[in-house]
Amino acid sequence: MTKTIAIVGAGSGLGLSIAKQFGANGFQVALIARNKASLDKLAANLKSGGIEACGFIADVRDEPSIVAAFAAIKARFGSVDVIEYSPISMEFIPPSAVTTEIAKKAFEFQILGAISSVQQVLSDMMKNQDGAILLTGGRSSIVPMARMGSLSPMAASLRNYAHILNEELAEKGIYAGTITVCCQITPEIANDIAALYWDMYQKRNRVEELVGEDIRIENGFPIRF
Repeated sequence: MTKTIAIVGAGSGLGLSIAKQFGANGFQVALIARNKASLDKLAANLKSGGIEACGFIADVRDEPSIVAAFAAIKARFGSVDVIEYSPISMEFIPPSAVTTEIAKKAFEFQILGAISSVQQVLSDMMKNQDGAILLTGGRSSIVPMARMGSLSPMAASLRNYAHILNEELAEKGIYAGTITVCCQITPEIANDIAALYWDMYQKRNRVEELVGEDIRIENGFPIRF
């Protein structure tokens, strides 16, 4: 049976690279984002390379749209075997300027969107005793960044979520992992991350990888070297 990967926050950079990596290994690709024109372009790009792909419109801050998108994905492709979550937001707000409303929006984008997306696929994964959840984060998840006062705490929460998901679900046959990206995502870096995710998905022997900076994780804490 052909497997399916759903990429939440799919774009022409990292999302496309991940789609091509998994698609080249036999996966169907469900692309999820807010812009239909962008989704259509991405799907056409993948189809030209012989990868079955389709776009589905959703906003990660709008749970009903996520629910509807995954219902449409299941109707088109069947159950989702791998989900990757990597919507990008670059809001430079100092911590002192973060209001509860700003924090709520960042929480919805970074955490609630991820949780809602995972919930759409988890029951099938539990039933099949197989699947993978890939959550992509940034440098502020391990190194607090004051200039990203609204997103830094949420990025840390997303990283934490990946770790505790893996702790709970590994014995049930479901892998959860995260890549923390500590650099600008160039086309080359995007391809490297995609290849790394494929390796993590296959081996399932570590929860986290860091890309792009002289930091490693020891016992859950960032260490410079």
